[in-house]
Amino acid sequence: MRLRAICIWALFFAAGALAATPLNRGSLSLQTGVWKPGTLDSDPGKPFTPVEGTGLCWGVGLCSPHAAGFALEMNLWQWERQLQGSEAEPVASRLVNLAFDLKYQLLGATAIRPFVLYGGAALYGREDPASPPPGIGSELEFAGYALNFGAGFDFILSRHLGLSAAYQYLYVDMRKEIGATTRYSGPKVTLKLLYLF
Repeated sequence: MRLRAICIWALFFAAGALAATPLNRGSLSLQTGVWKPGTLDSDPGKPFTPVEGTGLCWGVGLCSPHAAGFALEMNLWQWERQLQGSEAEPVASRLVNLAFDLKYQLLGATAIRPFVLYGGAALYGREDPASPPPGIGSELEFAGYALNFGAGFDFILSRHLGLSAAYQYLYVDMRKEIGATTRYSGPKVTLKLLYLF
């Protein structure tokens, strides 16, 4: 029984190694995740549970091919929150994050590739009534900057497909109050579906 389990695990890792693609490939990604600004988080012990009034954030990403283990990564994602206005009128706030990160692969061309990343982001935001009248809505305005740092891993499934998971901390410096606060620093957990090119 034990030998069978060892053989199955060995085959799993061998298949992953054979599926590994050259290190210098870029990727397009679809992503989802949970961002938990510390001042809004009533339950910090649950990193995968969104802050009350929010849901998952969604976005897209582009990563350059690697050179000497380094790559440039750009991500665009949005986060929304519903909160009660001053007259019990629901208000929707939205933040859009445009991030540029430097990504460093810690291992070579293996099926599982741990990485670290760090960079910066520009934040754009707006507030709207939860149900605005047709044709009325405010435009996104520049709201502040963020510094990102974190770590994760890419798991290569085939020549053109992969998965990625990352944990980042965002230190946010807001210039404009969005959603009744300017304090949005906090952790973000991200899962991505990768298309390798």
